[in-house]
Amino acid sequence: MQKTLQEFQVFDRHTIDFVNSIYEIINHNNYRSNHSEIINFPTEVNKKPIQIIDYKPRDYSETTIFNLPMGNGFNSNMLFWIDVLKHTLTDQRIIVFSNPAEPKQSNGNYKVSALKKILNGDKTPLIKPQIEYLKQQKINEINQIGYSLGTEKSLVLSYFAQNYDLKINHSMIVEPVSVLKRNLVNLAQDFIRSGKELKKYIEQAESKKYLEKFNQASKEGFGNTGYVLGILRLSNLVMAKILAEGNFENLLISSLNTQSEMTANIIWGQKSLICQHNHISEITKRVATKFPTRIKTMILKDEGHALADNIFLFSAIIKQNLPN
Repeated sequence: MQKTLQEFQVFDRHTIDFVNSIYEIINHNNYRSNHSEIINFPTEVNKKPIQIIDYKPRDYSETTIFNLPMGNGFNSNMLFWIDVLKHTLTDQRIIVFSNPAEPKQSNGNYKVSALKKILNGDKTPLIKPQIEYLKQQKINEINQIGYSLGTEKSLVLSYFAQNYDLKINHSMIVEPVSVLKRNLVNLAQDFIRSGKELKKYIEQAESKKYLEKFNQASKEGFGNTGYVLGILRLSNLVMAKILAEGNFENLLISSLNTQSEMTANIIWGQKSLICQHNHISEITKRVATKFPTRIKTMILKDEGHALADNIFLFSAIIKQNLPN
């Protein structure tokens, strides 16, 4: 893993050594995962409770929220991701919010009334579960990690957070989708083409255990058919429409304005069909002109949208870009 990370030429020595140590721990023959309890949390906007994992180490200094990509619930593959995340953010409380996923996982689908609000421009139902859970837990200061659809949720939460006395210190934005306006057909085509790279990134992680968990999750979730059926849920179709609006720049600027101390790291693959390098480069340059000390970027040469599926690459991205 050390050599693989070195070849990206964007990570410092400390990050590479740290993530390599995680790789060796996770892949040791005697290592056993210790998965956190899945919380079924009822909210006013969801038909069934949203599923949450809330990992609290004995001593922690900060709380970080992770918003998952579209169609991802807590299957064995995603639980393995979270296990790596725990080893990456050793001194942080980590709260992970799932999304509506394949037919076997029906938690978290939005009520029709909530979907109507979203379609009419009111995005608050997207982040109501996060707000309600954080208020219940008396948490008023967080960091955020968002990947793909999760970036949209993170930015919406940043924008509305001040209404709920919530402070966002830092947002890590990986592979945002809404960087350009598309119709749903074009967006679907870009996702399908990006999905073909998935196996490449699974194999790039060089982990037999991870591959086993991925195959197990795929089998249990009815493979590509199950994933497609999950994406075709009404909740996810509405999410896709939001992502196709191309509102990333406005949402990022609005979030930075309302959260006056928030910093943001934006990370993408140079060959990503979702971000499209020329579009996101221009956006980040414009935003950085307005907020020169609060925006940083990381570009991964020759990489695509599914880059986070190499979970050790994703670990390195987090370690290097999420301030401690």
